[in-house]
Amino acid sequence: MKKEKHMTYQFTLYPNTEFDFDLLPQFSSEHGVSYHIGFDEGYTITFSSDNFDALDEVSDQLSFLTQTPIS
Repeated sequence: MKKEKHMTYQFTLYPNTEFDFDLLPQFSSEHGVSYHIGFDEGYTITFSSDNFDALDEVSDQLSFLTQTPIS
């Protein structure tokens, strides 16, 4: 029996000054994705999930902000 490879997808978002970080826990939970806040010459948010469709939906909803492609 062949084992399927477990994929985790992610993309990085570069929020603007109006971005409300307080909404991240609820937003991520509702969409079934995880997030990590980092700082690289400004705040970054990396969203990840093993469900590509859920991550794609998050990317679509935040498409007005600068982000990397899902990989």
